[in-house]
Amino acid sequence: MKQLAMISLGLFALAACNNPAADTRADSTETVETVGGQKDEHGCLTAAGQTWSALKQGCIQVFDVGQRLNPVGEQVEGATFSAFVVYGDDRSKVELFLPDVDGTTVIDSSETGVFENAFYRFDEKAKELFINGVKAYAAPE
Repeated sequence: MKQLAMISLGLFALAACNNPAADTRADSTETVETVGGQKDEHGCLTAAGQTWSALKQGCIQVFDVGQRLNPVGEQVEGATFSAFVVYGDDRSKVELFLPDVDGTTVIDSSETGVFENAFYRFDEKAKELFINGVKAYAAPE
């Protein structure tokens, strides 16, 4: 009798697992966007800290491949917004990633080994960035 009760209970449990009426999932063709999968217009994963590099022609994480430069002068309490410099493969150009500036700027090396254009001057040896002639960023000590 006990065996019959156990077999009946086992069959009932198996039948309940295969019961399509017990399936409460909705059959839907609705597409769900993956969290953290947001991409910019170049296909870079913004949630992963990727940004487009015109110099590298690809998505990069500037904090991994770039030279960090912190602001000089008076600091406002709170977060520090660093600039980053990314070197070209042959080191004849650099790309500037500046906070509060949309896009990036690519500048060439001059004969003196300093990267500069009309607005920016990056001294590679001193690791200093000048904006309009004023020292604005320098490598952390």
